[in-house]
Amino acid sequence: MEGRISIAGVYSICCTSNGALYVGSSINLYGRLNRHLQALRNGDHQNKRMQGCWNKYGEASFKIEILTACHVDKLLEEEQNWIDKLEPCLNGKKIVAISPEDLSRFTRGTKRGPMSDEARRNMSLAKLGKPRKTPITEEAKMRMSEAAKRRGMNMSAESRRKAAESRRGKKRGPMSDETRAKMSESAKKRPMPFTAESRRKAAETKRSKTALRRLEKEAQLITPLAEPQS
Repeated sequence: MEGRISIAGVYSICCTSNGALYVGSSINLYGRLNRHLQALRNGDHQNKRMQGCWNKYGEASFKIEILTACHVDKLLEEEQNWIDKLEPCLNGKKIVAISPEDLSRFTRGTKRGPMSDEARRNMSLAKLGKPRKTPITEEAKMRMSEAAKRRGMNMSAESRRKAAESRRGKKRGPMSDETRAKMSESAKKRPMPFTAESRRKAAETKRSKTALRRLEKEAQLITPLAEPQS
C-alpha cells in the first residue's frame, strides 16, 4: 500500500473464520489500513476484540475491502450508511466515530456549516464513557475560566438575552452546602454596582476629603505670631 495517493473512503476488515466485521473510514484509506495492519501485527491494536480474532485465527483469516471511495464531505455519511447496512460486530457503537487525526484534517483550512441535531447527537454518543487521556491541570482550568469570563464580557445585549432565554425553565439539581459557600464567597469579592445615589454620595465624600486636605496644607504654611515680650 506504500506510495499510493491519498483516497478518502469507507473500508471493512473481516475475520473470515468467524464472520467478525469492522467498518471504518478515512481521508487516507491506504495510510489508515497500513496502521491497522501494523498494530495488529504488533499485538497492540486498540480494538481488543479485533486483536483477539487476529491472535486466534491468524493474519491469513483476515480480509480487507474498500467498500466505497467518496468525497471528504460525504465520508461520514457514507460510513454511517455502511454501518447501518452491515451491522459490524467489531464496531463499539453503531454510529460514526471519527479519530482526532482525521478531525483535524477535516477542519483544517475549511469552513463548516451549522451542525445538524443528528450529527451533534452522534458525536455526543461517541464520546460517552471515554475518559480523558490527560487530566486537566489547575493552570489549564484557570486559563479556561479566564477565557470564559472574557467571552462573557464581549457578549452583546442580544446574545445575553438569547442565553438567558435558553436557560429559562431548566431545572437544576439541589445545590450542596459547599457550592453555596463558594458562591457566597465569590459574590463578596465582586464589587457591588453603584446606584445613582451611591455615586452622588461618593463624589461628595471625595470633594470633602479634598477640601480638608487643602485646608490642612494651607494651615501648615501660616507662620505663627510671636508671643509679646513682657
